[in-house]
Formats: sequence, C-alpha cells, structure tokens
Amino acid sequence: MVLSQAKILDTAFDLLVTNGLADLSMRRLAAELQVAPGALYYHVKNKQHLLVLLANYILDKKAPKELLMPADSKDPEAVKESLIVRGQVLFETIYSIPEFPEVIRLALATNPERLKPVAAIAYDAQNMGFEPGEAPRPHAHSPCLEPGGRGTGYSCIDFADCGS
Repeated sequence: MVLSQAKILDTAFDLLVTNGLADLSMRRLAAELQVAPGALYYHVKNKQHLLVLLANYILDKKAPKELLMPADSKDPEAVKESLIVRGQVLFETIYSIPEFPEVIRLALATNPERLKPVAAIAYDAQNMGFEPGEAPRPHAHSPCLEPGGRGTGYSCIDFADCGS
C-alpha cells in the first residue's frame, strides 16, 4: 500500500467516528494503516497538524462548498446575510459528527488561519470594515454569556457596528 495524506485522513476520519478523539493518536493511526509511526510524519508534521488537516478534510467532505468561500458581494447587508447563513451551516456540519466540535476547537487553538471557513469569514469581516484581528463581540446581555445559556451562534453577535 502506498501511504498518502488522503489515505491518512480517510483512516483518521474513520477512527474519529468509530473510536472518538481520545483514541486518535499517531501510534493508533499508524497501526490502523499498518505502517511504522515514523512513516506518518512524512505526510503529517504532528498531531496538531493532523487535526487541522482533518478539520479541513471533514469540512471539504461534509460541508457545502459555499461555506468555504467568501461572500460574492462587498455590500454589508449581503455579507452579513452570508455570514449568518454560513454560521448556521457550519454549526450544523460541526455538530453532525461526533467529536468534530472538539477537533475544530483544537484546530482553532493551534492554527486558526489554516481552517478554510475561518479564512473566508475573516475576508468577509474585513469587507465589512473590520481590521485584521478584530471581530464582533457578544452582547454583555447575550444568552451566550449566561450560565446555562444556549446561544445559537449568530444571535449572540452584535452586528450593529458592522458598517450597515
């Protein structure tokens, strides 16, 4: 068998779905692929790199392509609507696969700029007038910030200063 990044990601995805993130180690992945652990490192730098690649792999496989593309308009209302819709789709995609939210969280913690939806959303935010590194903040009275609150994504974001 020829080892490739695609084969590694297919197997990592299968391990994630069947055994969970706790069982997704480089050693376990190598055992599943029937290769020495060192062979993986030719294609994947480390587990953090694997998680970023796996997050993008799953998003490419499961999410609509529009999720990964910036809005096709610079009109603030169109961009805002696009961000809301993409936020809903992203939420539904992430929570449809067991343990995928944790993969996304870890990938965001280690390398957020490498996640395709983050790059698309950052581009749209800049088109709405935000500087790189800026982002809308949750309302102080948002249900997202209340103990036990069940914020649902975009409802927790203050778009009042988004240039509209």
